[in-house]
Amino acid sequence: MEPSLFKRSRRLASLVAAILFLSCSVTSLAQTAPAPSTVCKECLQKDVTYLASDELRGRGSATPDELTAANYIAGVFKKLGLEPPAGGNYILPVALELGKFTAPPKLKFTTNGKETVWTHGNEMLSPHLFRPELKGKLVHAKADPAAATTIPEGAVVVIADEIPDKETRKVLMPFFSSKAVAVIFRAAGPYHHNWDRFASEPAELPAKVEGEPSDRNRVAMIAVKANLISALAQAPDGTEISISGPTADANQQTRNVVGILRGSDPKLKDEYVMFSAHMDHLGVCGKTGDTICNGADDDASGTATVLELARIFSSGPRPKRSVVFTTYGSEELGLLGSRGFAAKPPVPLTDIAADIEFEQTGLPESKVGGNGFWMTGSSFSDLGSLLTQHGSKLADDPFPGSPFFRQSDNYSLAAKGVVAHTMSGAAEFADYHRPGDEVQKLNFSFMAQSIQSVLPGLEWLINTDTRPKYFPGKNPAEKQ
Repeated sequence: MEPSLFKRSRRLASLVAAILFLSCSVTSLAQTAPAPSTVCKECLQKDVTYLASDELRGRGSATPDELTAANYIAGVFKKLGLEPPAGGNYILPVALELGKFTAPPKLKFTTNGKETVWTHGNEMLSPHLFRPELKGKLVHAKADPAAATTIPEGAVVVIADEIPDKETRKVLMPFFSSKAVAVIFRAAGPYHHNWDRFASEPAELPAKVEGEPSDRNRVAMIAVKANLISALAQAPDGTEISISGPTADANQQTRNVVGILRGSDPKLKDEYVMFSAHMDHLGVCGKTGDTICNGADDDASGTATVLELARIFSSGPRPKRSVVFTTYGSEELGLLGSRGFAAKPPVPLTDIAADIEFEQTGLPESKVGGNGFWMTGSSFSDLGSLLTQHGSKLADDPFPGSPFFRQSDNYSLAAKGVVAHTMSGAAEFADYHRPGDEVQKLNFSFMAQSIQSVLPGLEWLINTDTRPKYFPGKNPAEKQ
């Protein structure tokens, strides 16, 4: 019996050893396998709460408050171990030359021998003109985006129709890309709701951004009080209209914040995926009551999204590609920070495989079912479809033909040929550009779940050698 017991004992010992080996192996695998990335809802709320607090006074573009936000973001990047760009500073200044009128500009036209004179801040708003003096022949147009394609060069367009608040950007932005010198319209949208703020500020000329050519021409947008627009509605086509005033230049500085997570692959580390947002907002925007435009959704939410992605990707295995996390300043003044980035990029633009901007990520968009993010200009490139093929839950652009693709900082890079789009929640919301855009109104559960739902595709993007591409005829750089 003793030999048999010995054999059984050996078999039992071997079995126990095998079980222990497998147990240890499973434990070892559990310890070394990366845990699934999990979005921290509390972290998002913490970041937005600070950035949109009254302490930062609305993070006005190119102000000390914008710099306070930049320092906060730079501190997060440093704590996460991200590399600063060459030079060792996370905060990259961008010099601006902002022209302003020293006296309110005046709009003049003559009908039936009688001259009419309107002044910025009284009868009209002309917050941004592209030259100290504009002149052109009146052309009437309907409040229809399609009408912008028929505008003759040098015209002053008059849109006397009422424009619904929610349609303001959709109607006006195509005219902004037309050959007109100015578009005069019945006050609507932010021009109507923020009339007092615009009226109290000096009119401005286009900013000259460090590194950019100085020959950028833009179409002036001029809002007229509803009870006065009929004077122009009755003026015949061809009536000469002029807008002018005395000006002076002022030098200012905005800033971008950049942190780089260096890739692990010997070849792919020299390619970059970029996640970006704008950190500025409108600052102090009123004289009575709640005077601060806190900008919780626009765009403290997007900034917090970038910070959360930085936390997630810097805490796991190093991605194969390098990742650039960027927050821009002075988006609200005309994409100035991102234009400065594109003019003097800290990494070669040709090496950026894709840029994803995050704009207004804190509220759901009903046009995509209120569930998750959507991507601007999704029909222009294969980026969105690639992300969804690799696990992201992401809706296509529900606003075909809208100007949203051109209105976010992604466009500054897209105009240089980089595949660059914006992910967003609510495109428009009741408190847009108003003091009511405050942290307590955001839906942080929606925000966290939406970021979580796009993570699989983002993780694929920073680890693949596939480069997204524009479809033929859709590259914005080819249309410049």
